[in-house]
Amino acid sequence: MAHETEKLPLRRLEQPIQKFIKVAIPTDLERLQKHQMNIEKFQRGQQWDRLHQEHVNASRTVQVSALEAAHPALGSAGRHSHGLAY
Repeated sequence: MAHETEKLPLRRLEQPIQKFIKVAIPTDLERLQKHQMNIEKFQRGQQWDRLHQEHVNASRTVQVSALEAAHPALGSAGRHSHGLAY
């Protein structure tokens, strides 16, 4: 038996993709810049526990962004289901 993939019309995906490009990407880039500043601050202050937590948070931001990029129709639902309602 051949595996059939569901084909979605481009028009159906266009709006979620455009929203992702206009909203999610700039938001995630801003968030990652804040993580970077915090990581540098915690490194300078030798606050290792906070540094570790900031690395974890930055990784989660990247993971959720990748999930949304792979499935743009998820939109903000992906963030909320991962406890990342920002």
